[in-house]
Amino acid sequence: MKWKKQLLENLGGVFSRKQEPEVEEMKELIDKLYKKIGERVGLSEEDQRVLQEVDKIYLDFTSHGSRRMSRELRRRGCRVGRLRARSLMRLLGVEAIYPRKRLSIPDGWERSGD
Repeated sequence: MKWKKQLLENLGGVFSRKQEPEVEEMKELIDKLYKKIGERVGLSEEDQRVLQEVDKIYLDFTSHGSRRMSRELRRRGCRVGRLRARSLMRLLGVEAIYPRKRLSIPDGWERSGD
């Protein structure tokens, strides 16, 4: 029965409007978290800068694979080899878009003998 007494004594504090400092702290925390969005944990500043460049290049040239991407990054002043460009592209989840072979689609001549 102690808990009921404690609950009734502290019930007024639950609904009071004295929670504004906590709200301010939460707003500050949210602002810090929004600043962290886009930053990759464990990557150097240079890698983060290169990732931003890869993202910009990919928006313009979706057909670039790791070889073209590394060339374009070098043109833009980033010292990046093909394997590093490939690993950074994988980290972003980006790959070249090009027409693939359509091996599982029938030509239609199989069905013509009905």
